[in-house]
Amino acid sequence: MARRADALGLIAAAAFFVAPALVAAPAAHANIYLFGVRCNDEAYVAQWDSGAPDPGKEYFRLATGDLNLDCTIHDYDNKTERDLPRRWCREAGGILRGFPPMLIILGTTHCH
Repeated sequence: MARRADALGLIAAAAFFVAPALVAAPAAHANIYLFGVRCNDEAYVAQWDSGAPDPGKEYFRLATGDLNLDCTIHDYDNKTERDLPRRWCREAGGILRGFPPMLIILGTTHCH
């Protein structure tokens, strides 16, 4: 009986230390994607923090271009763009996501 109690105590202690690592694991694998955005009247760096699952760099490059139709989107260059303002981006949801030009008409953006 004492062995069983010791075994249960050991399992509970192991679960106490392992559970936080399992919960935090997806956040540890998140990637940060940076893109330079140059328009006629402004330039900035778009930053995307991927979640799990990560759709990949090309997905975020296309998402950045969805609302910046008259702008050039390119990979971030730390040497030339480190002083540009940075905007944190998120995806638009709902019906607006299916029709990105509507976001332009409404004056909303996914990068703030």
